Amino acid sequence: MSPESEQLLEKKLAAAELGANRLAHSLDRLSGGLPIEASRLATQDDGDLIEAIDAFIKRFEQLQDLLANRLFRGIALFEQEEVSNLSRRDPALLMEKLGVIPSAEEWARLAILRNQLTQEYPGEPESRPIV
Repeated sequence: MSPESEQLLEKKLAAAELGANRLAHSLDRLSGGLPIEASRLATQDDGDLIEAIDAFIKRFEQLQDLLANRLFRGIALFEQEEVSNLSRRDPALLMEKLGVIPSAEEWARLAILRNQLTQEYPGEPESRPIV
């Protein structure tokens, strides 16, 4: 691997660490009020809670995307894998094989959850999945 490729991979890893730290901060903001009832989300009285939830969801979405589409593919390239023809599941299987993630199946469930969380719309709190 070239020094430029190593630097790029290091940048992706640093971005993932920053994203993980920001997600942890968002989770800390929410942890005192969990679980959250859908009825509580239906009111506009708790703007701080809504903002904390929205920040958590956005950060979760960004981190999952960064890991799957940038870091995992960067690691695959480092491992001299051809990435142009990989399915969305292939990088997760490789990351499981390399010990980067414990389970490709669990990763797939997190990706589905990410998609569900990002499909919730204001005024429809019952559409948000229970986590």
